[in-house]
Amino acid sequence: MSEIQQLDEIPKTYADAVRVLAAAHAAGGDPIDIHSIPDPEGRVVRLIEVSDAFPEGGVERPVSPKGIERIVPVFPMGPAKDFPFRSEIVQVKPAEWKQLREGTLRLNRDWGDVNHAERVIHVE
Repeated sequence: MSEIQQLDEIPKTYADAVRVLAAAHAAGGDPIDIHSIPDPEGRVVRLIEVSDAFPEGGVERPVSPKGIERIVPVFPMGPAKDFPFRSEIVQVKPAEWKQLREGTLRLNRDWGDVNHAERVIHVE
């Protein structure tokens, strides 16, 4: 998201928080496909945002012994006055989203199986 979008409403439930955050992130001019991986505790909104407009999200990091793996960083945010939930966001290109679903690319946090992600329908 290139600029901070103002939220239209303060979400009161986890489902509202997913919808509101997805809508705010989709409000830019570029097409974006957004998926949510539900937090079983309903405290952290976890979104995977997919768009050709994003730079590649994957980065290389060293692993033992003397190897390298490619992962996608997760960007965490704390709660705020107008968004009382924590959130974690991943931004990837469509090819990286495919690699995440195939298991050839991983997130740097354990969100479980990304194939259980639910597409978030948002109004653009």
